[in-house]
Amino acid sequence: MTDDQPSTPGGEPPGSPPDGGRPTEEPPPPPADPSRSPLPPPPPGGYGQVPPPADDRPPAYAQPPAYGPPPAYGQTPAANPYGVPYNPVQAPATAAFAPWLKRVGAYLLDELVVLPGVVVAGIGGGIATSGLTYDVSTDTYSGSVNAFGIVVILLGLLIAIGIQAWNRWVRQGRTGQSLGKQALGITLVRMGDGRPVGALMAFVRDLCHFFDGILCYIGYLWPLWDARRQTFADKIVSTVVLDRPPA
Repeated sequence: MTDDQPSTPGGEPPGSPPDGGRPTEEPPPPPADPSRSPLPPPPPGGYGQVPPPADDRPPAYAQPPAYGPPPAYGQTPAANPYGVPYNPVQAPATAAFAPWLKRVGAYLLDELVVLPGVVVAGIGGGIATSGLTYDVSTDTYSGSVNAFGIVVILLGLLIAIGIQAWNRWVRQGRTGQSLGKQALGITLVRMGDGRPVGALMAFVRDLCHFFDGILCYIGYLWPLWDARRQTFADKIVSTVVLDRPPA
């Protein structure tokens, strides 16, 4: 050792490691505990701070379709695309049904309408029997029937049936009124919807009057106490007679 190197206590030069020349080492870190899961990485900005939203605008939700402004007063709203709502026709009040006397009067007037055909048939009957002679003592007829009279009878019957068919079946079926009903202001309609019954059902209704007279004509008197003032024929074909002209 030269005089130029300073010495330390113990005769060791400065900077030499202690313990006989071995350098000091830091202790190793403790081993990790395998039972503990590693901590997740901290969020951006550190713990305790809420990350900023990706967009400052609020989330957009689906907007309902715009229906436009309501119609102004006095304007008709748009038509319903689904059609007119169902609105059943209500049965009219009892006061709307035709009185029994009016129905009888209308029937008698309708019978007078066919009178021309009846007159023609009667004339034909007189012509047909003009060649016959009645013997009171024997209660027999002698002679022959006039053929021309038979033709006139058939013509009168055709006239009467034609008037009846036009008045009570065609006219009443289409408009609800025969000539007799028109004169007294009453109308035949379907009970379900208040519309005319049609020519076919008007004919069927007249046929069903057979049931009105089958038992002492009680069916013709039934409207006197019936709630809808119907005859048996009206009940069979579901018709009523209203005390008003056609709508």
